Amino acid sequence: MDVYVESNFVLELALLQEQHESCEKIIQLCEASKVKLILPAYYLVEPYETVVRYTKKRIKISNDPATEVKQLSRSKPYQGEIEALQKTNGFLVRSQE
Repeated sequence: MDVYVESNFVLELALLQEQHESCEKIIQLCEASKVKLILPAYYLVEPYETVVRYTKKRIKISNDPATEVKQLSRSKPYQGEIEALQKTNGFLVRSQE
């Protein structure tokens, strides 16, 4: 049996999105020679462009708050809340990796 997948198949697996377990099951069937995976010619181009776009967006989103956090950290009333903002910003930075 032939199984046709689209470029989102790659994104699901690479980013461990909601349907990644189903994609992994398809791969297991392929490894067991029960099905044959058919991939479109562009199956890596579109996911790559999507990841690059996400990364650029997250860089922009994380850079803007980083500047504000730095400025807010200079004010005593906000110093107790700065750590939470830094953790959020750190999460965005890690997601780029």
